Amino acid sequence: GSTVAMGFRSDNLRRLLDVLDADAGIDAVLVDVGTALSIDRWHEFPQALDAMIDTLAEFAAASAKPCLVVLAPAHREAEVAALRDRLAARGVVAVASAARAARALANTEVK
Repeated sequence: GSTVAMGFRSDNLRRLLDVLDADAGIDAVLVDVGTALSIDRWHEFPQALDAMIDTLAEFAAASAKPCLVVLAPAHREAEVAALRDRLAARGVVAVASAARAARALANTEVK
């Protein structure tokens, strides 16, 4: 979440994702990017947002586990919708909450 997103460390994000991917006890990966706190920083540092999207897209494409991203709309619904579209264009599923991710996984065949 914020530790990774606010730190602009896509390399750390990838390491964390790889650890989760390697753990046989984990069936799916859910990433909450801390949207409410991160959006302003992404405006200041768009390259950090681009790197995060690249990392998430590469991971989602390579992993056998489903990967979902939480984009809580908070008070920034238009910006979150645009970000959701960017992620979807790269094959990354984005949902508004962890609860919605759980429902989506429960109602979907796992990859």
